[in-house]
Amino acid sequence: MFVDKRYLKILAVVFVSAVLMLPLTGCGKSKSIESGSTWEIAETTKLSSLNIADIAAIKAPEGHIVTLTVDGVETGQVLETWEGVNYKFAPGNYKGNIVLTVAEANVAAGRSGGRGGAAGGRMSGGAEGGAAFR
Repeated sequence: MFVDKRYLKILAVVFVSAVLMLPLTGCGKSKSIESGSTWEIAETTKLSSLNIADIAAIKAPEGHIVTLTVDGVETGQVLETWEGVNYKFAPGNYKGNIVLTVAEANVAAGRSGGRGGAAGGRMSGGAEGGAAFR
């Protein structure tokens, strides 16, 4: 009889705890970026859902970059131009543990339009290329 009462008390405590936590399970910030608008974020931001419309943008302040991870996996970035250095976030609905991370930009030398790759030099054999083959 003593074991049965103890078991029922534990079961009641677990049930009450679960019921009290239920309203908190769906909590989280949501963000929707309308078409044609730009959302500039200054610091790392956590969300539970993110909706990016067509022709919408997420930008970091000057000298910084922003990356998007969903459930720990970087995702969402596509090439904005064929140059291969400009990215944008693909339109869509993202759900889960979303983190938009703002970090200081680390731009490689030669990314400002120089000739021949990262360092703008010549490869051995006379071909245009980066400094790795000098």
